[in-house]
Amino acid sequence: MLIVIAFPVYTNLVNALTIPPPDISVKGYASGVSVDLLKQFRQTLLTLSFLPYQAFLMLDAITVTLERIFISKKNYLEWEVAYYTERSKTSGLRGIILQTAPGIILTCLTLIAILVLAPYRIRYALPFLVLWSASPILVKWLSGARKQSEAKLTNADHTYLAQISWETWNYFDKYLSSEYNYLIPDNIQLAPTRVVAERTSPTNISLSILSVISAYDLGFLTLPATIEKLENIFQTLAKLERSHGHFFNWYQIRTLAPLLPRYISTVDSGNLVGHLVAARSAFTQFSKSTIISEQHFLRLIEQTQFFINHALADNKVFKALANAFLESCPESAKTLPQVLTGLRTLQVFISQIKTINNKFLNPDVVHKFERFILLLEQISHINSFFDWHPLLLENSLQIEQALQSLAQERQTKIRDLYNLTIDNINYLEPTPKNLKEIYNCLDSVLSEINSNQTFN
Repeated sequence: MLIVIAFPVYTNLVNALTIPPPDISVKGYASGVSVDLLKQFRQTLLTLSFLPYQAFLMLDAITVTLERIFISKKNYLEWEVAYYTERSKTSGLRGIILQTAPGIILTCLTLIAILVLAPYRIRYALPFLVLWSASPILVKWLSGARKQSEAKLTNADHTYLAQISWETWNYFDKYLSSEYNYLIPDNIQLAPTRVVAERTSPTNISLSILSVISAYDLGFLTLPATIEKLENIFQTLAKLERSHGHFFNWYQIRTLAPLLPRYISTVDSGNLVGHLVAARSAFTQFSKSTIISEQHFLRLIEQTQFFINHALADNKVFKALANAFLESCPESAKTLPQVLTGLRTLQVFISQIKTINNKFLNPDVVHKFERFILLLEQISHINSFFDWHPLLLENSLQIEQALQSLAQERQTKIRDLYNLTIDNINYLEPTPKNLKEIYNCLDSVLSEINSNQTFN
């Protein structure tokens, strides 16, 4: 019995000794294994403590099921929602003892049976009897409120968490690709060989949708790139075979075929709905969200500093180029002119670091460096949304001259509209809503000038 209950401990220990960890220090790996072993040992101890009560629950369930199937033939689907079950329970020790009384009674009957039938074996049974008798106290201890303290994160903690989030996002960014029809794989086996599990579920899909939204919030994706990724995912969802509107639980991500056995999971379907409800709040805010923001430049700065201080700390060429980029980056990027200044600086930096020879770098560093360049280029591509801005600056003098040639009444109205447009460009955040307003104002100004045939 102990071997079965403690099976997770053994398997974890065997895996720790037989499968070497990739890219993890021995000290860090040993620390993680020890934490897992301690957690599983505690779980085993608790499972053993609640064994008599669990035995009563199983006997009760079997008896009720047999009675309904062979005698009453009623209430086949009768069950109680966990929420109401929890509400009916009391947290006091007396209520817990009453609730677990069947387990305590079984413990007492076991003690009596041992004393009557094999009293000489009482010393072997005593540890189990004590543990079983203490189960109400353990339940009370587990149900008690834990002391909570507010964690104060240092700058180093923030940097570390930002790096972890970036590396986590890289998994989604890499595998949400056309190769897998923009469906995220269920998992990846890293050791002993890297294997991609080419299947996915509604839960995986909806979490990948939330990961894309989170990537935008964290500054890893610009708004257009975010919308493009989400659009690809939803286009694939429209192609998946369903049953009465419900997604099957597993799909092959290359062929999009449902995996056998074909079934629908209420758990996964519920997760999908819940995650989409959360995602909907983000979708409704996209029109008011900035296409690119300070958060994106902050992430660029953090990633650049990571390579300066860690991954490419010995590369003098990169450090010189990166430090020059950091010095020229705008301190603020809230308005369109500030964003454009940052993008111009970024484009120069990209062209410079692409010339760095990475042939002698560690393969893991090369991979991280390539992902870093992809991040830089993805943010840099947003510059195409603002191609009209330099043209507007180049032709501002001609626009002014054209405005002066309008009739006084029209000139005042169109000039006010033009000045409003310039103010919006200089002071508003570059959100889709604000850009649409700018485009409409510019279109009205240029249309009026063209209709007066004074501007070419």
